[in-house]
Amino acid sequence: MARVATAGETNVVASWPSGAKPIGGECVVPFTVVDAQGRSGDGRLTIDVQGFPQRPASISTTGYTESSVTLAVPLGEAAQAHPSVTGVTIWEGGRQVSARCAPGGAGAYSCVVSGLENGLFPLAASKAS
Repeated sequence: MARVATAGETNVVASWPSGAKPIGGECVVPFTVVDAQGRSGDGRLTIDVQGFPQRPASISTTGYTESSVTLAVPLGEAAQAHPSVTGVTIWEGGRQVSARCAPGGAGAYSCVVSGLENGLFPLAASKAS
């Protein structure tokens, strides 16, 4: 959860606790101002925090041919990212693998990795972006 405080008469400072990268979202801060004549008015300050998507929940094989594999990548907590996740990448051994990924249902992606040699598909990982 973000912490918002004033910093002098004209500045506002927002900070986040250390630890995991925040998923992002909006932080709305209500405030009241009083002018020199004593009149008051209410307002709202909205801070739009661009966050980091979490790792997808898992990766699993849903189909294969002799030269390709189809993977299901449910987003899990990554589906809560702000702004929303717009893609998934597949990684193997610390490098990105060429894959065609598209939304595959509510909160999930389907990825096809092709150009594989039969019987030699290594372990893979996924990242949300």
